[in-house]
Amino acid sequence: DQRQQLGLLQNYLHEKSGAQQIALPQSNSIELVQIRDIIYCKSENNYTWFFFTDESKILVCKTLKEYERLLDPFGFLRIHQSYLVNPRHVISIDVRGATIKLVGKRIVPIAQARKSRVLKALRSL
Repeated sequence: DQRQQLGLLQNYLHEKSGAQQIALPQSNSIELVQIRDIIYCKSENNYTWFFFTDESKILVCKTLKEYERLLDPFGFLRIHQSYLVNPRHVISIDVRGATIKLVGKRIVPIAQARKSRVLKALRSL
């Protein structure tokens, strides 16, 4: 089936040295994107938005939880029920306001329940 083929493709790309890509299925295509170019991902029900360094974005019909598993080995942090961020693109953290400022002046919330884990992870970078 298509999910199995997509998983095999993602594993293949992940294993290729230096490939560092992820396959994002679209209605009529599969977009291959560089993981380093992903700033953050945002959940929207059973869909996930990907936001990139070139200001583009892609909507994928998969849950954020599925992408959290795929991107975890690359250091991505689940900072909120609706947000997964690439720590390489974090500019600053507002500890009192519980938000993270990312490149492109994007500001995303940190869930109170995840705050200490997120701060610990970011301090160790």
